[in-house]
Amino acid sequence: MELDQITFGPSNGSNPKKFKKIHSLFLKGPVPLDWLATAARSGGSSISVGVVIWFFAGLNKSETLQLRPKYLRMFGVSRFSSYRALQRLEAANLVTVKRKQGSSPEVTIIRLEKIKDKEP
Repeated sequence: MELDQITFGPSNGSNPKKFKKIHSLFLKGPVPLDWLATAARSGGSSISVGVVIWFFAGLNKSETLQLRPKYLRMFGVSRFSSYRALQRLEAANLVTVKRKQGSSPEVTIIRLEKIKDKEP
């Protein structure tokens, strides 16, 4: 699936004319620049996986999402690169990840403000 092929609309099988195709997709913000900078400094595909996480978090209007392989493929990130990137993002305290065998990981964004508030 390509990004320009994503359609949005009712999922209950109602009138397909109500589906609308989004031609210009964007990150729904605000996306904290210090979060992205920390992800970029983490190395590997961390910044790409971080952008995927923020993109789909904005689409779902939730900071917790299932990180599905098709999302990553749309951004050119392999499954194995995404595993390493998620480990790096976790180590940098940018996300929490719940893993279950045979299932896509559940990722929750940790905003840096929350981390700074907890510091003594």
